[in-house]
Amino acid sequence: MEMELMVLFFTIVGVFIIYSLNHLKTLDENDGSYTVNEFYKPFDIQKEYERVKNEQAPITAPVVRIKPALSSTAPRQEWTKKEFITPHKEKAAINFKNHKTQIPEKLSQEAAVLEHLNSLSNEDFQEVILALCEKVLNIKSSFKECMSPLKTSFLFSGVMNINGLIPLQMDYIAEVRKSEASTPVEMKHINRILTKLNRGQMGLYITTSYFTVSAQKEIKNSCSSLKLISGLDLVKCLKEHQLIEGNKIKSSWLDEICNKNNEKLSA
Repeated sequence: MEMELMVLFFTIVGVFIIYSLNHLKTLDENDGSYTVNEFYKPFDIQKEYERVKNEQAPITAPVVRIKPALSSTAPRQEWTKKEFITPHKEKAAINFKNHKTQIPEKLSQEAAVLEHLNSLSNEDFQEVILALCEKVLNIKSSFKECMSPLKTSFLFSGVMNINGLIPLQMDYIAEVRKSEASTPVEMKHINRILTKLNRGQMGLYITTSYFTVSAQKEIKNSCSSLKLISGLDLVKCLKEHQLIEGNKIKSSWLDEICNKNNEKLSA
């Protein structure tokens, strides 16, 4: 009798084991489950994401299921594609300026002032820019490349004084391009100052027109310390320091700058 009971017990246990193994092997893969052997493989979430991405049409954000529990009735946790992106890989949106935000509106006071600035002779234009930079940026120029009649740009460099709790000084190099508001500054114009810009040196590129979006992008990607100043920026500086009267640059200040230049030339 005892022998029969033992045989019956082992028979029941064997049937239960066989049924459990068959149930695991027949789990539906399309339901996001795995076979019995797959439970023991290391789970690679990237490979799983690629598998689902290839199987689904990219109409909505692909959903990747992580390794489910052994029980087919257990709730499954889901991750979207966005959660795989780490914060340091996300790129912040960068807004580049178009020409409308870099030059004054036509027939405006600012446009008339910019036109007056462009109408100055090369010598007067050069002195106005140097005086304005000294007034606004607190910089002193130690080198100046004279602007000849055949050139539309000139270089100057020196020391920039940064006032604050701890006063600092920084070497800088700048290039100024005089051109009509309709003529943009492209990357080919900026390359000259980039080649001259040394490590730890501040760079300025000043124009009476505007910078193309492609030039702005290349400057941004180069990670240089070059700052771009457009025609509208120049007019705003003149206006902020009350150097504008009517639709022109303030004549008293302009005469003062030009007289200083004449005194230097005569000396």
